[in-house]
Amino acid sequence: MSWGPPAKNYAGVAGTSEDWSHPVYFARRSDPVYWIHQTGWANADIEGRRIHIPVGAKPAGGGDAAFSVVQPFRGWECDFWGAKTPGGYGGIFKANFGKRGRWHGKGLRRSRYPYRGGTTAAGFSNQAGVIRVSEMESGVIDHALFMSVRCHYGNVWPSDSIGTHGQRSYAKDAPAMGQRFWLDMSPAEINALAVPDWQKIILRAMATYGMYVADDGGARWALQLESGDNYTSFGLPDPWVAYAASQGIEGTWDSAIGRTVYDLNLQHAVDWGSKLKVLRPGQ
Repeated sequence: MSWGPPAKNYAGVAGTSEDWSHPVYFARRSDPVYWIHQTGWANADIEGRRIHIPVGAKPAGGGDAAFSVVQPFRGWECDFWGAKTPGGYGGIFKANFGKRGRWHGKGLRRSRYPYRGGTTAAGFSNQAGVIRVSEMESGVIDHALFMSVRCHYGNVWPSDSIGTHGQRSYAKDAPAMGQRFWLDMSPAEINALAVPDWQKIILRAMATYGMYVADDGGARWALQLESGDNYTSFGLPDPWVAYAASQGIEGTWDSAIGRTVYDLNLQHAVDWGSKLKVLRPGQ
């Protein structure tokens, strides 16, 4: 914990340069057809393949430009990094690189290459471990969480040792990619905390299922929220904004992107230095 507490998450940044989320779009057979072309590392498994992409779908506005398309009728999820916005009428779809994986799987490593999916450093699906607004509204998150760190040292199961790797560190005190963290608190201890209810929902998931180190990022360590782009790309309001307001979280003006954002801050929820533990790989 020498790096400090978790970084803040912000609601209301969808479609801006501060949007580092993982938009995921579900395609239908009637959606425009594109041919995949990778402009960086060309993964032969998907290069030139046909993909249906809904009109209006776009990558996250941050530098990663993450973009995922699930094609249930084909059984695949395709994840892309450095994606360009599709034109909406078919043709060539460009991204720096991409992978695919079976969309109904566990979201972790696959049985054999190349069907591992995920452009995250751990090789996890872009959907794996994401906190969804519907889960927050229901009061229950029933899965492990996606955790990003500023750098990592080595790989452990279930990380993909041939993944994208990200910001590798030579500092041996950095966590391994795939490392599983766990909040050592009972449900009763969490429920007794003098913190907002929305924080307790996330803390209970950390205590019950833990967090897997899945990617590197600019923050010391952080969680991954469902992308507001899943909604705003089609003209709908960002449900995270409404949820934050319903929890009494006040918005602040962000002059860099010219809009009001809502701070989902877990930094002072618990004593992270004493309560956050590491599980042995495989547990």
